Amino acid sequence: MNRPGFTFDDVSVSPNRQIGHHSHPQWEWYLVIYGKGIRTIGDHAEPMEEGEIILIPPNIPHVW
Repeated sequence: MNRPGFTFDDVSVSPNRQIGHHSHPQWEWYLVIYGKGIRTIGDHAEPMEEGEIILIPPNIPHVW
């Protein structure tokens, strides 16, 4: 089976419809285009804001 090396999703989710705490076997790369909030990756929580790039390794629990 020939699978792409990566996929791209352009996602905009309102605050009341955010995805809960989760993990998966893929790497995840985020660019925060607008907005701000708190990100939790593993057991570490900190603020995030516009312009940040976030790279999450496979199987690490995370939530925005």
